[in-house]
Amino acid sequence: MNLIACEEIDWHDCVIRSVLISPVNDQVELLVDYPVNWDENQWAPRVLKFLDAHGYKEYEGPFAGTPTILAATSSTQQNGWKLIRLDTNAGFREVFCKGISLELPATG
Repeated sequence: MNLIACEEIDWHDCVIRSVLISPVNDQVELLVDYPVNWDENQWAPRVLKFLDAHGYKEYEGPFAGTPTILAATSSTQQNGWKLIRLDTNAGFREVFCKGISLELPATG
């Protein structure tokens, strides 16, 4: 698992398909349609994992359709914790974490 900086992720237009909160692993996983080739308008399933995560919250209102990420910001807190804010077309989401990885979804 390779950690990646928030600024290195192509957040814009990621469609959120599902969210898995795993308290036992201290992880929040977003299954998204991720832009893999902007020129060809190609998207593929990816998992955004927020590691050592806590405090995941959604501040979104009623919305027709699937939420899409418009932008993300990261602000450093104490002891290595970062507050990640995901602005969506339905509102925004926040999570505290110590790292982020971008992975292929598990198969099988």
